[in-house]
Amino acid sequence: MREAAGPARWVRGTVVIVAALGLASCASGSAAKATTTTTPVPAGAAVLGADVATWRSVHPQTTVGGTTGYGSTVTVAGRPVPQFTRVVVRHGRVVGWHLSLPAGTHLAAAEALVRRQLPADVEQTASFRGTFAGGGRHCEFVNYRSAGLARALGLAPPSVSEATLGVILYEREPGQSGTPGIEVVNSADVSTTPGVTGRSC
Repeated sequence: MREAAGPARWVRGTVVIVAALGLASCASGSAAKATTTTTPVPAGAAVLGADVATWRSVHPQTTVGGTTGYGSTVTVAGRPVPQFTRVVVRHGRVVGWHLSLPAGTHLAAAEALVRRQLPADVEQTASFRGTFAGGGRHCEFVNYRSAGLARALGLAPPSVSEATLGVILYEREPGQSGTPGIEVVNSADVSTTPGVTGRSC
């Protein structure tokens, strides 16, 4: 797993990395003091925002076909790969990954599979299509908000319309990042960065 430095805070739907683990709070004439919040993700499940030990207890490390990742084995474009790769950890919590899905997974089923990997309190805030650079190949952006995820990462609760995480769904084929259609997908990128309309996949 790779470690991203610094905690994050939400600014206009994006994630900004700040330098210190605890954000200082100041009162007039008093010294600043750093604090750390350790509120668990709702339901204590091995989902986005869970501590590394909990997440890895459900998704053990594995190596398949020379690729190291986590979870079970999935076949993508005729090649076996780990279910979870490119896992991102920040301050001991899992905050992103690439999820490989079984061949022939329809978009609605893929969204349901991904949602089970998110905190229990997630609410969808947006869903829209995107295009890969160069055009002709598409993806689906889905944004969610989760007060539990914000608390787990030591952030202020999001507003009703504020997204705190994003998912990009697409079908990957050998030698390219996406296909013209979006009805069937085999890949999902999950992170604490919501999608933005007009952004390429």
